[in-house]
Amino acid sequence: MAIRSNLSNGEEPTYGKRLLPHILRDASKAEPSKPLALLFESRDLSKPPRTVTAAELQAAVNTVAWWIRGKFGESRDFEALAYIGVSDLRYQVVHIASILCGYKLLCISVRNSDAGYVSLLEVTKCTKFICTSELVGRGKQMRDLVKGLRLHQLPSYQEIIATKTDDYVWNKTFADAENDPILICHTSGSTGAPKPITLTNGNWAVVDNLRKIPKIPGRKNQDWSLFSFEDRDLFISSFPPFHATGMIAGMLPLMYNSICVFPPPDRPATGAICLGMLECLDRLNLRVRGVLVPPTVVEQLILEEDKGLDYCSKLDFVMFTGGPLAPSVGDRLSQVADICQLIGSTETGPIPGVVPRREDWAYFEWQPFYKIDMEPRMDDDFELTIRQDPKLRWIRTVAHTMPDQPTWFSSDLYRRHPGKSHLWRFHGRADDVVVLSNGEKFNPVPMEAIIQGHPLVNGAVYYGQGKFQPSLLIEPKSEVPDSYQNVFIDQVWPIIEKANLEAPQHAQIFRDKIAISSLTKPLNRAAKGTIVRKLTLKDYSSELEALYSDPPELQLEQLSPLDVPTNIDSVRDFVRQSLSGLNQIPTSDREDLFSLGMDSLQTLQLVKRLNARFGLQLGRHTVNAKQVYAHPTVEGLSSYMLGLSQSKQNGQIDGQDVTSGRESIMTSLINQYTKHWRCSQGSCNTVILTGTTGSLGTHLLVSLLLDKSVRRIYCLNRTEDAKDRQRGAFQNVQANQDVNDSRLRFWKVDLARAKFGLQEDRFGELLQETDCVIHNAWKVDFNHSVKSFQGVIAGLCGLVDFTKLSHRRPHFVFVSSVSSVGNWSTIMGHETPVPESPMTDCAVAQHQGYGESKHISEQILQVAANEFSLRASILRVGQVAGPIRRGGCWNKAEWFPSLIQTSKALGMIPEALPEVNWIPVDVLADIVVDIIHSPVVESPAIFNLVNPKPVQWASLVPSIQSRFGAGKLTAVPLDEWITAVRSIDMGDTDAVNAAPAVKIMDFFEAIAQTNAVSPKYTTSMGPAISKTMGDLGAVNPGWMEIWLSQWNF
Repeated sequence: MAIRSNLSNGEEPTYGKRLLPHILRDASKAEPSKPLALLFESRDLSKPPRTVTAAELQAAVNTVAWWIRGKFGESRDFEALAYIGVSDLRYQVVHIASILCGYKLLCISVRNSDAGYVSLLEVTKCTKFICTSELVGRGKQMRDLVKGLRLHQLPSYQEIIATKTDDYVWNKTFADAENDPILICHTSGSTGAPKPITLTNGNWAVVDNLRKIPKIPGRKNQDWSLFSFEDRDLFISSFPPFHATGMIAGMLPLMYNSICVFPPPDRPATGAICLGMLECLDRLNLRVRGVLVPPTVVEQLILEEDKGLDYCSKLDFVMFTGGPLAPSVGDRLSQVADICQLIGSTETGPIPGVVPRREDWAYFEWQPFYKIDMEPRMDDDFELTIRQDPKLRWIRTVAHTMPDQPTWFSSDLYRRHPGKSHLWRFHGRADDVVVLSNGEKFNPVPMEAIIQGHPLVNGAVYYGQGKFQPSLLIEPKSEVPDSYQNVFIDQVWPIIEKANLEAPQHAQIFRDKIAISSLTKPLNRAAKGTIVRKLTLKDYSSELEALYSDPPELQLEQLSPLDVPTNIDSVRDFVRQSLSGLNQIPTSDREDLFSLGMDSLQTLQLVKRLNARFGLQLGRHTVNAKQVYAHPTVEGLSSYMLGLSQSKQNGQIDGQDVTSGRESIMTSLINQYTKHWRCSQGSCNTVILTGTTGSLGTHLLVSLLLDKSVRRIYCLNRTEDAKDRQRGAFQNVQANQDVNDSRLRFWKVDLARAKFGLQEDRFGELLQETDCVIHNAWKVDFNHSVKSFQGVIAGLCGLVDFTKLSHRRPHFVFVSSVSSVGNWSTIMGHETPVPESPMTDCAVAQHQGYGESKHISEQILQVAANEFSLRASILRVGQVAGPIRRGGCWNKAEWFPSLIQTSKALGMIPEALPEVNWIPVDVLADIVVDIIHSPVVESPAIFNLVNPKPVQWASLVPSIQSRFGAGKLTAVPLDEWITAVRSIDMGDTDAVNAAPAVKIMDFFEAIAQTNAVSPKYTTSMGPAISKTMGDLGAVNPGWMEIWLSQWNF
């Protein structure tokens, strides 16, 4: 039977003149047991949901209002108060509580990028931030990115309702408060940065007023008043409350005769979850009258669940919003229930309409009283337009959000029904926004512009209208044979990754969703050269649709080989690698992936990745989305997969329940709690890293934090403020890592002092725990003599002495330099490569104190290896270039950026420079991490870390010239370029700033003296140990474009 509750005071509410806090207050007094919401709190949907009454909700609001006041005080000028959390009733509670405290609540989508978060916080001048426990890490990231942001963790709902407080008195009237700003929602960011839209009490009055719109005889209005049921029956809403639709849905029972049912808060909505809720409520004899869900959930409910259509037949209506519904699904569903599609925007709210007749489910019929204008556009398209009318302000959201805008142009395009002129079908967006089938939107233009900046790319177009994920059509500048397409995608992939960093999560391109055009069918372009999107996508419709046909084979070369696994560590590594390709990198193997924002698309992509390698080994697809939802951590998913593998080897995979993986879990726990007692021989779980705040040090720290096998990192630096400097360094490279990560320890040390100047307990901890020492810190000054480097040499010896004391025999990794052998070619000739072997002849060191100090240190490590078996690796690092995969910038003060800037000022660039064998800093960091995990077979192991695929400088010059425009940069002999630089007046500050190479002319003249011939290096050790180095490509125009962009040249 339906849950019932009747008004006790008999008074007719003054609809449209009520304030949310007063509606709840009055309901809690008149009908304290009035049910407002049902909460499914468990993933086990067979368990009955919890009932929330008006009295309980009022008590929760009082508690949170007092909590906000205690943490932030009251606001006198409607300050923004930001909130992110899991999708539960606390959104509605915090919203009403923030009204009581004078704030306007800023609801931020948990799926926003860092840039989206920062933009919203800065534009709204928000300095106060609340998050739930599941999203504390995200909150801390924002606190690090936004100066002055105050962060507090909201108590759980159970803690809130367990706290007893007094009523929070608030006596505003509607006349006083109608235009008070109380809520900030934001656009999806589909046309740029997400735009905050401020809502007032007047907006909630519009929701309250919709019941007053006259009905067409025999028809029902399609608006929020549809959720008023005579018996206060139920409706299910699966929209997250940070979305305006989800926030309104949770508030509807305060205004209309209904009860809102909330799904479990820690999972994205699916058809299976919706069906499980319907089944449970049916067993409890509770009547569900409607559902409010995205179209993807409707499609899953009908297509993937056997009983989905049967349960929908028991509903009055199925309402969806956010994107198109597959026609085949709508045609089936319309046979058993009314289909209502809401359309609108954050600015307008849903546009009131009339519930369509079932045969016309795919069309909109506007409510005539609301007065919509359909403005003709090109072809047969019409744009939905709203002209402001003071007489209709009471039912129009846009009159409150955009009061100063005389006419609202929606950019939504429609076409008339061929036989019923009052019906309209959605036909796309005027602004090129792509609307996916799950309702997510994005504007492809910014990403297309990034990709089209690649020297090999002539054009790029995104596709995906009505699809579950986007795809990309690339027009190369020259024909790409079918056999060469994978190679071409490899070449342009870095720029696509760069575009993905700028895109919202749902708009990111995966490798298997890329099509390459043919020169025989060029992209359709207008006279001015711009791509005509509509015609181009029509021309390539078959090629693009093919990407969505049968699930393609995953790019297996992107994943490391996985034999049938026998231990949990190998499976964990495989799961982590699969996640890293989806930009989902948990900080802990026990962290819930869905709390981090993993959506249903990424879930399916993860399933595909796991099955592509793991499923092949076991001869079947063994992992599905339900198993990911059931095992939502790296630890849980790895244990499940290992259990499958072991059962397969025992011939038990069919007909057996192997999801528990009992033995594998026990083995995993034994390894977990004992592995740090064992002497490390190729596995580094606890690392000392010196010099973490510089460029390489920061990227090393990021790479270590991304390596889930590393459980502790001791960051040893010379200054007290290293942690604060590290926070700034992370921001500079746009890393998501947190200096407060539980795995990090920042300690000030003096390596040359006894026990590094640390207290006994800290030094003892280092001795007990350390598996690996990465000595990266060094004095960088190319003018000082070697005697000035005695302090850092003594520090190195201090670290060597430390390894002697440790029973764990740590792997000692020394970041040296090719300058330690920089004079090799002078002695041996340019044709003899520098070997990867120890050097005992001091003459090979470059004639500068820096190189000499590195050479001395290498010899010290050789002695230590011989005398007491120090396990050492010496990394002779060559030219470190700027990052290509992560954020950040190649330091403009270094020689190469100075050369480019000076060349730009002079209008000329050297045509000859030494062979280019550079390694990007972020790639180098990953190579180092590969090396620390390798066993040291021979000590010291020597690695010449230069790019094993050198290229001629001349091959890169055209791409630089292209960047600056035709004829603006002439290639000239190096001597001529040096002469031009020498002619610059050192007393002219502006000229020197424009041409900074003038300050390091000795460096360039030294190159000229060698006739721009560079040493050769043996590089067999690195690729043999490091897959990253083995896969490293040559420096190419794509990388050059990234660096030039970093410098804004």
